[in-house]
Amino acid sequence: EIQIKPIFFIFLNILLIYAYVVALRGHFTYNALRVSSYEFSIIKAFNEISTNPLMAFSWAYKEYKNQQEFKSVDTKQLNQLEEKLFPMF
Repeated sequence: EIQIKPIFFIFLNILLIYAYVVALRGHFTYNALRVSSYEFSIIKAFNEISTNPLMAFSWAYKEYKNQQEFKSVDTKQLNQLEEKLFPMF
């Protein structure tokens, strides 16, 4: 009968988790893809399918959150601009 120590299973789990992280993100010294530089092919469809779905979702979520922040507008400036653009109303 083969005797395997529990420390071996712990080491194996840590190794598998490391391999999973490397497979998803790349090695820790590797500079990961950014939103601004993920296009590495002239074929748009290839660029879209080559990104990690979790990264793409993260980018989309950040953009969604950024779009929800509207700057406040001064009503006085708004009225002046409205009169300038639409003088007959």
